[in-house]
Amino acid sequence: MACAASTDGDVAYWYTDGPDPGKWPIVLRDRNGARWEAYPMSLVELLLGIYTDTLGDRFAEAGYLTTPIRFEADPFPG
Repeated sequence: MACAASTDGDVAYWYTDGPDPGKWPIVLRDRNGARWEAYPMSLVELLLGIYTDTLGDRFAEAGYLTTPIRFEADPFPG
């Protein structure tokens, strides 16, 4: 289930495996759909890792932001 997206076209999904949404891992897909990576963490932990540049090379650019990161509620209006 898609749950977040970047302006670069990357999309984060909840891997809806199991009855407890609190335990669903995050899977990231790059803008081309060529790279998929699973992160066994919550969406909040993932966003914090991106913002603090602690997720390694995949999000290295997050450590060099020139403007603040902006979080928006409900990026997928229904």
